Amino acid sequence: MSGQPEDTAWRATSVEEDIVVMLKEAGQDRRELGEALRRERDPLDAKLLGERTAEAQLRDMEAAAQNHPDVSQIQEAVRVSWWPEHRYASGKPRRPAKFTYHKRTRRGGHYVVAITREEAIDLLAGAER
Repeated sequence: MSGQPEDTAWRATSVEEDIVVMLKEAGQDRRELGEALRRERDPLDAKLLGERTAEAQLRDMEAAAQNHPDVSQIQEAVRVSWWPEHRYASGKPRRPAKFTYHKRTRRGGHYVVAITREEAIDLLAGAER
């Protein structure tokens, strides 16, 4: 009978060790799967990041501005705002929807100088360099 407690303790330790081994194996399988998925995804990320031209950046800012018309989209050199179509109840002609582009007045200054879309692209291209 004195062998039973030792035998039970040995079984409990063996079961705990088996669980630890199973968890380690499952963790290794998950890490291998994660690495395989990362290898598939990374070439796509590198390709997309390589296409970040000034015009692509400006298109992204314009899309974000359209999604949030009351918030200006600001990048280091350029601010883009979207003004939705406005209809007046008084009968005045409606104001069409449009984008506005501004640049800083000086380094760290306010965005008050109105510019064209082409000038915004040039500023973004200069900021990339």
